[in-house]
Amino acid sequence: MLTTNWAPLDHALRAELGDSGTWIDASGQSVEETVEAVLSATGPGHLRQDQATA
Repeated sequence: MLTTNWAPLDHALRAELGDSGTWIDASGQSVEETVEAVLSATGPGHLRQDQATA
């Protein structure tokens, strides 16, 4: 399986963007875990898709 190693960009991104936004390392996470991490990081004012349509 062919994969791309984006790790070398980490230093450059952190140097340029600093504390802007939210950094989530999803390299060891499933898609579902990544979505939950993003939703958790956006704060309590945001609803999950299934909650917003209920």
